Amino acid sequence: MKTHREIAQQLDLFHSEPQGPGMIFWYQNGWRLFQNIQQHIRQLYQQHGFQEVRTPQFLKKDLWQTSGHLMMYGEDMFFGGDREDRQAYALKPMSCPAHILLFKRGVHSYRELPVKLFEFGLVHRNESSGSLNGCLRLRQFTQDDVHVFCA
Repeated sequence: MKTHREIAQQLDLFHSEPQGPGMIFWYQNGWRLFQNIQQHIRQLYQQHGFQEVRTPQFLKKDLWQTSGHLMMYGEDMFFGGDREDRQAYALKPMSCPAHILLFKRGVHSYRELPVKLFEFGLVHRNESSGSLNGCLRLRQFTQDDVHVFCA
């Protein structure tokens, strides 16, 4: 039985490189397949009343502290910053806090609830090198991230 990496190579879909461990280099065939799957999922979400949004990749570390994600997932996050503070920001490992910020930005009547948001979020997780496994365990991947805000 072939592995998904062998099938990907045979069908010219994707590969990974030592220079970007746990990250995918998509070929034209693989990227087309990825986009077709994404479009199918997008249509399903829209049929069920979800609104597609997009949030930033790099957010201040204090947001992750406030949300509790830093305490729970901090050792698996990538950090960076600006010239003054090299650790002030984190690449998002998930979209939860950003979706909450989007929801909080508006004033919502109970009549418009539930508010359903979804995003094909590009997320980054600092997985240990021993746990990386083709497309099954990655450091960078797209997650169909959904949040429902209700009464």
